[in-house]
Amino acid sequence: MTNSTSVRSILTRGSKGIFEVARAINPTNFVYGEFGSLNMFIGMALDPESNSSKTLPNLFRVHESRVFSCSNHQQQIAHPRGSRGVTAIPISKLAFERNSIPMTDPARLITQWFGSGLAGTSSLACKSGNSKKAQAGPTQSHMLDQHSVLTFEGDQAPPHLYFVVDTPSIDDHNAQVEFMAQMDWPFKLSVARVEYTLISRGFWGRKHYWGKVLRHVNGVTGVWLHDDRENKGYARLVNRVPGSIGGPQPDTSWLIYSR
Repeated sequence: MTNSTSVRSILTRGSKGIFEVARAINPTNFVYGEFGSLNMFIGMALDPESNSSKTLPNLFRVHESRVFSCSNHQQQIAHPRGSRGVTAIPISKLAFERNSIPMTDPARLITQWFGSGLAGTSSLACKSGNSKKAQAGPTQSHMLDQHSVLTFEGDQAPPHLYFVVDTPSIDDHNAQVEFMAQMDWPFKLSVARVEYTLISRGFWGRKHYWGKVLRHVNGVTGVWLHDDRENKGYARLVNRVPGSIGGPQPDTSWLIYSR
């Protein structure tokens, strides 16, 4: 597993090829030798609105239904953005806090989101009857509250689920690091009675991205690590225990689960 056709060479060459594709699409944000956002790249790759592939929407997308409310109104507020498809499922610190769920338990958060739903605050402003207040602009207290529920589109579970840890919404760097490190991501995740397995995990820290992937090679299933700072940039087998890709791990930025 160390020759030119090995997994480490395939993963390494593949990552370089992916960078070239990203640079061709967005040369401003993907520059040789400079920091580039992996989350931005994955978002570009999975966005069905910017890709012509007819298969892509069925691979990751789930449906989000949102009901909005505001203290300025006595009833629920209809909004065209109440129903939408989602390919990148954000996991935020605020979602845990608003729904009284321990930040160590993302599985519970996801289960509730695909069940009874999560309470939260949207990025949409609540319209006020007072024109002077409206001109002053919306404040946090005047954003629409929302109740969000995720479901499988057409009751068909997608092959994969992509979760993104929402760190930009956290101002303090130390709080970002703590949030990424404390979540205990399960190796097996049950979503709406469908079992998914964690197959890929990305990390971010100090302006650097690296990742782990679960691979089956020559009869052995193991966890492979690709980090440009280690092993001369070659991907390498780091653990023969598949479940080791799960659990709490520092700097976790995104995860992909597959059926």
